[in-house]
Amino acid sequence: MPESEQTKTKLFCPLFNFQVSEIEDEGDDTKVIRVHEIKERNSFVEGFDFIGDTIIRRIKNQELEEMHVKREIDLYVAGAFYNLYEGLFVIEFPQDPKEKLVPFVENILLALRLCKEGDVFCKVIWFGSGLSFTILNPTYEMPNPLHRTIYFLKMEELGKIREIFDKITKADFDRRRYLRIACDRFNRSYGKSMHDEKIIDFMIAFEALYLREEKAPNSGQTIGVGCSMLLGKNDMERREIYDFFVKTYKLRNKIVHGSAITYSGIDETVSKLKGYLRKSITALL
Repeated sequence: MPESEQTKTKLFCPLFNFQVSEIEDEGDDTKVIRVHEIKERNSFVEGFDFIGDTIIRRIKNQELEEMHVKREIDLYVAGAFYNLYEGLFVIEFPQDPKEKLVPFVENILLALRLCKEGDVFCKVIWFGSGLSFTILNPTYEMPNPLHRTIYFLKMEELGKIREIFDKITKADFDRRRYLRIACDRFNRSYGKSMHDEKIIDFMIAFEALYLREEKAPNSGQTIGVGCSMLLGKNDMERREIYDFFVKTYKLRNKIVHGSAITYSGIDETVSKLKGYLRKSITALL
């Protein structure tokens, strides 16, 4: 059958809690929200090139409804119970073997999360014919709707995200297993609302990064020294990071051993841990 007569299979992955900040065109091509023609509908949608032939674009209600009628997508599986479809963005790919797409999407998700804060999430890749789809890593749970924050991408941040994505794709995670553990724990934290669970995940990640397979009698101090030397810009910052980890590792011990903990200031503790982990992973990629 000639290519022109073949039904092209759409390949895309919905990005939940993701929006692109509207900005004025300043003449810089990296800051422009580009417009792509969707030939099947002869219409235009907002979007931009991410890398290669992969784009991130907005799917609006009308297109989603048409895809649902054509049985190209199951709205329940896609997350109709969870999202407002107006303004839903998706990652859209050229046709490619399925086995390559899952790690590709997971690397995009990790790059977005390592760049900045925001509960961006993706769970399923659609193959647009016969309701065929592939579920991503089952440990990447959906963020609790009561605790999630929208991920707003500014186009001037796209270069940094591409740079992080490139480092992720080139990283040898089989050899650098400690880095894989840290990334997995970082991702898992996005689906959890309990602060004590997040602290445990973050500390496992820090142990993997800074202790590796060595056992340290004073783990909090060892992590504090390693993280402060990597991220601290001066003596004052290094001391602040060190003191923070000594204190927070004691909190971690209380949590894992079932001791009573004080929840005052725990929001700030979790936020700082996540920030230090994000910077540590990015620096070590």
